[in-house]
Amino acid sequence: MKTKLQYIIDLLKSKYTFMIIPNSTRNSFQFSISKVLLIALVISNFYYLSNVTLKNYKLNKNITQITNKYNNSTTELAHYKVYSSSLDYSLENQSASINKLKDQLKEEKETYSVRLEELDQLEESFVSVINKFNYENNFDVQIASSRSLSLGRESLANEDLVVDDEFTKLINLDISEYDEVIKEVENKLNFLESKPDLLPISGRISSNYGWRTHPVTGRRDFHDALDIVGNVGDDIKAAGAGIVTFSGYSGSYGNVVIISHGYGYKSVYAHNNKNVVPVGTEVKKGQVIAELGRTGRVTGPHVHFEIHKDGEVINPKDLIDF
Repeated sequence: MKTKLQYIIDLLKSKYTFMIIPNSTRNSFQFSISKVLLIALVISNFYYLSNVTLKNYKLNKNITQITNKYNNSTTELAHYKVYSSSLDYSLENQSASINKLKDQLKEEKETYSVRLEELDQLEESFVSVINKFNYENNFDVQIASSRSLSLGRESLANEDLVVDDEFTKLINLDISEYDEVIKEVENKLNFLESKPDLLPISGRISSNYGWRTHPVTGRRDFHDALDIVGNVGDDIKAAGAGIVTFSGYSGSYGNVVIISHGYGYKSVYAHNNKNVVPVGTEVKKGQVIAELGRTGRVTGPHVHFEIHKDGEVINPKDLIDF
């Protein structure tokens, strides 16, 4: 039996012989290599290749992570560029608005300055008249000083005292005195636009408001409208601005349009050939709402024109200026 030591010695001495035969006329040759050395070379190469493969795997993983971070950073950068452009656009608009407000404030300041000068001249003339009156009549009439006027003079005389807020207060102090007047005028303008005082069609009035003999029944009855004669297809216009609350067929009245004008007024247009505005339409004074016709119970083409005020029928002639 070989001992372990002898076995190891034999292993170290054993060799592998390799023969190399060239593909030519040259002679072949051979060489021998120790088994232990060959095994060591194989193990070392395997270890080396394993380390290289592991390092390549880690390197590829790092490259993938870096690529993903780069792509994310690129996307965020594009987003920030768009956001930056949006901010620049907003800043430009705000800057333009501020410059526009400054120009308007400058113009208002100049206008206010002119007005103060005019008021100053008027005040001087008024003081002169009062002083003359006091002198000639031995009176001592005192003149009340306008605080807002004095403040205006002081602010405009000293540029260092004029700031946007103070000047805006001066403007608002002057304008606020006329706010109620302006609102009242606006309400009157709206009322005048809505008031049904426009004749819906230019034509002959065949039947007035009041008692009459009915042209169809021959009976005496109360006529609550004006009948205005025209040709079939003529434009019928709204007597005032308002909202169409009815547009359709209604028995003996034929095709009917009813407009609510607000302020308690309503107007009715009947016997139309065709209605051209549906319910809910907001109409202006003078806007075409229907075509003149002879639908319903009539003897000829005309428009039946009624006006109601606070639920009561009134004579259209009380509103319309012929």
